[in-house]
This record gives sequence, C-alpha cells and structure tokens, in this order.
Amino acid sequence: AAPLQLPYPLANGVTRYAGYNILAGSVFAGPNTTRDLGESRVPANPAGKKDANQWVTGDQWVKYFVTRVPTFDSLTFDPLNPGTYQSRVQTVSALTDATSADLSAYVAKGGKLIMTHGLADEIVSTDSSTDYYNGLVQRFGQSTVDGFVRFYLMPGVGHGTGPFHPAIDSLSALDQWVETGKAPETLSMSDLNAATLGRTRPLCRYPLWPKYIGGDINVAASFQCASS
Repeated sequence: AAPLQLPYPLANGVTRYAGYNILAGSVFAGPNTTRDLGESRVPANPAGKKDANQWVTGDQWVKYFVTRVPTFDSLTFDPLNPGTYQSRVQTVSALTDATSADLSAYVAKGGKLIMTHGLADEIVSTDSSTDYYNGLVQRFGQSTVDGFVRFYLMPGVGHGTGPFHPAIDSLSALDQWVETGKAPETLSMSDLNAATLGRTRPLCRYPLWPKYIGGDINVAASFQCASS
C-alpha cells in the first residue's frame, strides 16, 4: 500500500506515514491473528464487533483523540484535509508520536539501541520503522548509526500475534554490546506458537533477509542472511 503523504507537518516535521507491506507479509486476517478485515460491508458508527480492526482503531482515534466528539462520524474525517481539526491532529501527534531522530544526547552518552519490527504487523506499519532507521542514517551517517543501532525486521511476526511468535534474547546481545563492545550481528528467534513451538529463524540485520538455502525449514541453519 502506498504511503500517506500529508500536506501539513506532524511532530518532528514528519509529513509521511509509511504504507503497509500488504504483498510482503502483513497479516490482516486468518487464524494467526485476532484481528481481521471484518464482516460489515459498510463501517458502523460507532465501530462494532463486525467491523475491520483498522476501522475500529481509526474510528476511536478520530472520536476520542482528535475531535473528542463520541458521536462524530469518522467517515467524514479526511486526514489529508482535516479542516478545523488540523491543529488538533498536530497536537495529538506531538503528544504521542515518537519520531524524533535527534538522538544526539543518547549517542554522546554511549547509548546502544536494538530495534525490531515484525513484517506481518497489521497495526503499525513495518515501513514506519524502516523510515525511522533511514532518518537516523540521514541525520548521523551510516558509520555512526552502525556504531549504536541494530535494526532487525522479523518475518511472520505481527502485532503480538502472527505465524511466528518470537522469543529473542536481545537483552544478552545488548548487554554484551555495552559491556564488552561486541556489537550484535545475526541473532536468532524461536517460535512460541503452540503448533510450531521451538522452530527457529535467523534474525538478520537490516537490510539483509533470511534466504532459504536448503534443509529443514524449521531450523535457522537452513537460512542465510542475504541481500538479494
């Protein structure tokens, strides 16, 4: 899905919300998510149990975060042209959006950051994290970012649900990075889903991805982090 390009700035000068990678892993329906595309052909006002999850969250955002009118018809709200509500949208963004790439103080103190995002996320766009990471690179340069950030995209991982429910020992990787200076490279994630409990996958540094090279598909060793 294409990103949303706004004609006005949100917090930290952001004017774009990344689209969802619908054709590359986002899980909007099916047995691996409690959220789906809904049963209603026309969204209800207020949103109900038969509505798509995207409508439920969007409707509540418009009603209770932006307009603060519980009976407001969210179908009449246009984020590209919110009219008198534009200033309120910008205020809400300033209160809730963690999009500042100015981590100068954090870097100066020797901070280290491990970022992860599931490629099957149906709530928060995976590409929004990619945008943020690229924003850090633009601000600090790749060499500096490599010195304090590790970014991993997790295949099959949704918003707390998904075909792959990961267990990752990122704390040990972060502790080793801080205490010994050994930066993490490829990590490993283990599946917690009951039907596929214990299967493993490599967790590749962005922009690398796990390419199947042969063998048991449930074992991380059967994959190799690749760029193409």
